Amino acid sequence: MAQDAQSVAQAINPIGSNSIMDVLLGLAFIIILIFFLAWAFKKFGSGSLGLGGLIKVVAAMSLGGRDRIALISVGDKQLLLGISPGRIATLHVFDEPIKTVSSMEKLTAAKGEMPQDFAGKLQSMLSGSKS
Repeated sequence: MAQDAQSVAQAINPIGSNSIMDVLLGLAFIIILIFFLAWAFKKFGSGSLGLGGLIKVVAAMSLGGRDRIALISVGDKQLLLGISPGRIATLHVFDEPIKTVSSMEKLTAAKGEMPQDFAGKLQSMLSGSKS
């Protein structure tokens, strides 16, 4: 008779406290796993998972809305890409890499110091006009 009462109780409430605890522990594990994977992806970057850093974004610029252009370096070539929500188009392929301004040159220009070649040209122009 006790077994009949227990089976009736299980039929009325099929989810016991052990089942709820198992579900909550599984859910907590999945949430922790998602946060860990997001952290690992952010820490190590997407380049290390795919092509080993062979493709690099040199520069990108927004054109308004959701349209962008990006300069991508692949091996010894650079590609200028037009990126829209539904399409990516190659605008130009550069056989020789475009020289970009280094961060040191940006820093010296921000401090008011001119790059050496500009200062030399300016000095020669000024000395040539005084003579």
